[in-house]
Amino acid sequence: MRLQFLGGAETVTGSRTLVESGGRRVLVDCGLFQGFKELRLRNWEDLPVRARTIDAVVLTHAHLDHSGWIPRLVCSGFKGPVYCTQATADLCALLWVDAAHIFELDAEQANREGWSRHDPALPLYTQDEARAALAHLKPVGWGAPVDLGQGLSATLLPAGHILGASMAILRDKDGSVLFSGDLGRPDDLIMRPPTHPDAPVDHLVLESTYGDRLHGDEDVLKRLAQVVNETAERGGVLLVPAFAVGRSQVLLYALELLQQREEIPPIPIYLDSPMAVDTTELYLKNLDQHRLSEEEAASSWRQTRLLHSADESMALADQPGPYVLVSASGMLTGGRVLHHLKRLAPGEQNTILFVGYQAPGTRGAALLGGAPEVRVHGRDIPVQCHVARIDGLSAHADQAELLAWLRGLPGAPRTVMLNHGEPHAADALRRKIRDHFGWTVRIPSYGQTVSLSESAPVPRLPSVEAPAPALPAGLSEAEAARVQALMESPAYLRADQDVDFLDQDALRPARLMLEYLKPHLAMEAAGISDTVVVFGGTRVRGAAEARRRLDAAKESGDERAVAVAQRLAAKAMYYEEARALGRLVATEDIAPDVRAVVVTGGGPGVMEAANRGAWELGAPSVGLNITLPREQFPNPYITPGLCFQFRYFALRKMHFLMRTRALVAFPGGFGTLDELFDALCLIQTGKMPRIPVVLVGTAFWKGCFDAGFLADEGTIDDPDAGLFTVVETASEAWSAIQAFYADGDPREEAFDAPRVRGDPTRAC
Repeated sequence: MRLQFLGGAETVTGSRTLVESGGRRVLVDCGLFQGFKELRLRNWEDLPVRARTIDAVVLTHAHLDHSGWIPRLVCSGFKGPVYCTQATADLCALLWVDAAHIFELDAEQANREGWSRHDPALPLYTQDEARAALAHLKPVGWGAPVDLGQGLSATLLPAGHILGASMAILRDKDGSVLFSGDLGRPDDLIMRPPTHPDAPVDHLVLESTYGDRLHGDEDVLKRLAQVVNETAERGGVLLVPAFAVGRSQVLLYALELLQQREEIPPIPIYLDSPMAVDTTELYLKNLDQHRLSEEEAASSWRQTRLLHSADESMALADQPGPYVLVSASGMLTGGRVLHHLKRLAPGEQNTILFVGYQAPGTRGAALLGGAPEVRVHGRDIPVQCHVARIDGLSAHADQAELLAWLRGLPGAPRTVMLNHGEPHAADALRRKIRDHFGWTVRIPSYGQTVSLSESAPVPRLPSVEAPAPALPAGLSEAEAARVQALMESPAYLRADQDVDFLDQDALRPARLMLEYLKPHLAMEAAGISDTVVVFGGTRVRGAAEARRRLDAAKESGDERAVAVAQRLAAKAMYYEEARALGRLVATEDIAPDVRAVVVTGGGPGVMEAANRGAWELGAPSVGLNITLPREQFPNPYITPGLCFQFRYFALRKMHFLMRTRALVAFPGGFGTLDELFDALCLIQTGKMPRIPVVLVGTAFWKGCFDAGFLADEGTIDDPDAGLFTVVETASEAWSAIQAFYADGDPREEAFDAPRVRGDPTRAC
């Protein structure tokens, strides 16, 4: 059996795993990518195998990040069945048509308002295509094996999470692999806890959405009551973006419970999501799949005012607060909630409450990160309302709950592969599983193929060496000793394992190529094509650290040290500006329909601040570390899997500039100046395209160098003095960058040939 991870690898969305066994091809889940544009563009890409050659899909549950690409698969030629529970099939009938409706509306609006580069903009699939795909759904019961042909079978088991959600065990002659799907929580307000297989499985593909965090022990109902009461006292509206399937029903149940207990006022509660309304009916229909009795389920949603039509939804604009409004989608990626967001976000009396996971690159993640404005339908909407979150209502197991579920397995799997998680979450869970159980844990990358019968995926961290093979039988003691000595000699080491061999001067070309390829292939796999590079000093620290260093200098009595520490403390503001820049890069397009990723040198100071800003919003960022006698350790805010160590400055500088859309330099030392002037020289000489170069810190850069003086002296041309812009804040820097790209990409006009991404010869 072979697995190829075509989605949900090092990200939370787009779950798709291709399973091949005995000539059969089966997809486990077939979901939509969501979040950053680089991920969303994958929805328009074909699979690496033709759709018509896929024999079946095994679907764990209905959420769009697991099921939403199936209509597109059918449009591409897929003819086979989609096996899932009846409840999942019922939910897909709602979700797919609703998603198609949103795709159609977005395409219509893009064509009408001209905010798409595509002419005409098209939906990913239409409502008619979504309805046609429903014919492929083949409901099966939990625990009943499904024959997929050629000795391959699939069995679904309850996973909690949402109505109908399953884990899937696939078996062939070589063994078994369990796909967890999305695991629910043991104490979910409505759903029952996930089950366990009856017998051990050989391999486990485990979700890691919350692999790096705990939901906390806060009283969820108490916290919800607090948010409702505070908003009601202000006379505001509590807007809750919630997934139509699962989260909306849990939230409405909790609100109804609080009103019954008189812990919140009897203010109106609206559910503005036709799909959530229909989903609620399915919860009443499938009483055997959740904790609530028929009476409890019916009474739980009795007081909720269900809005079916668009007219009813728009009428809320005239409804004064206080009231609670629950609307989809949960990450603010589409749906009616966006119209309410535009209306309510500018009001200080209102609150937006998040009760579920917010994928990096979504509007929800931006708001949780403190974004001062959010872009909706081509307009920037100011955010002046309160923003709150409650993690305890999540339908995903947290780190401790995942570990507890693993303890309940009937036996240890040979390999655990982590998917459905951002790199930092998956890596944190990997370490926990390794430390708690001693199991072999891997994090497959996007597109990686794993042969379960022959080998495991390449480990993300160095693994313990395998024991030496037993010597052949029949050797005398002397012969065995000689063979053992031969095997232990340096010459017998494989070339790729021989560090001393690789360190020879003659191997420098190979080392250079490896140092180029490793980051290049990793960033390519992560979908990173556009970056904003941030340079700055390691000694520019945050205010608290700067004060600590100043106090230490004063204690030393060294006047020079005190003076230097005072000047560095005054530069602490630039740490916060770099942090703010990281947040801007994470939340706003650098150019029309182009979202960039922060790249730094990966060290402390300004570099840490920029990585931290992106990290705080859950966005990826890159660190290009360099081996130095001192200073260079990676800061803790770089995305695992995107933190690279370099031996050669030249290769590191190449990776700084290969994908960059903009360069921002903060106050720093020789390293900052070296990197900055290298880039300016390449732009000046036409060796790289013209990009915006922005220097933050007017007084520092004025005192550091004077390009006007160089022009007056004749050592540079007058236009060269305008290759950069000097500003004081991150906001001004970002405005300068966006202004550069406001009318498109002028870089090609300033370059004598199209730039080839990833070609190392273009920048050296």
